[in-house]
Amino acid sequence: MKLFIILLAITAVFLLVSGGGQARSSGGAVSGSAANVTTPGQLPIVRDTVTFQVAMRQNTNVENYETNHYTKMIEEKCNVKLDFLIYPAANPGLEKLLIEIAGGGLLPELFINFGFSDEVIFNLGQEGIALPLNDYFEKWAYFFPRQLEKVTNKSIWQWMHSADGNIYYFPFVSEQIGEIFSIRAWMNQKWLDTLNLKMPETTAEFRTVLEAFRDRDPNGNGRRDEVPLIGCVAERGRVADFLINAFIYNDIRDRLLVTNGRVDVIYNKPEYREALIYVRDLMADGLLHEQLFTMSAAQ
Repeated sequence: MKLFIILLAITAVFLLVSGGGQARSSGGAVSGSAANVTTPGQLPIVRDTVTFQVAMRQNTNVENYETNHYTKMIEEKCNVKLDFLIYPAANPGLEKLLIEIAGGGLLPELFINFGFSDEVIFNLGQEGIALPLNDYFEKWAYFFPRQLEKVTNKSIWQWMHSADGNIYYFPFVSEQIGEIFSIRAWMNQKWLDTLNLKMPETTAEFRTVLEAFRDRDPNGNGRRDEVPLIGCVAERGRVADFLINAFIYNDIRDRLLVTNGRVDVIYNKPEYREALIYVRDLMADGLLHEQLFTMSAAQ
């Protein structure tokens, strides 16, 4: 097994570590020896240079992966050499890579930013193509746990585990407090101030505010032309899903929840029915935009 820990110890990119296909040999006379690795947290990470072949999808913002500043910084700080295999940025890049993996040919050590689904990652792990990284995170990934402590969303560590309990990738984490969750609504504070309203804290108060937006001319143009609440069919614009969460936890991907360790669904629960009635009544009273369920994000 090669020293995949070299990059795992410091990088913050989404990568999958390869162990299947025909294994390549890393560079360096003792590159595969634990004696080549310095104490976790110490830079450089290895004494003798280790070479990694890295598969990446093209990013048009990067002129040259071999010479760009970030690559050189990693190589210098870690004492590694990165050889890049660049794939198309669009979906054919992922398809090309998966075909090569299925063909059993030579594979690079690292796959970065291919957007593998959970199912693909799991299957690659079961086939021995992706290596479990549990021990690496526990024993060698010095900087990552310390950064994870600073992240607001403490579920990231749980999300990293595949269905078999193993970790097969290193995540890219870019936390913006306002967008930790996709289904999030925003309210016009200027309108609230104009109408002397406070931020609603209950569904009843929320309805009252929407009624005020509809009827009391918060934009001050003398016309009853305000749209109290608007969204679209895109994931980040699904207002109805946001509102359902006020009644029952609503995972928009599959409507599933876990109750006492057992997987359950939400759409046969009375709370879900109450949520649908609430959304329907808002729509009937003109408090939700009439094209909410048909309008695209571009529209």
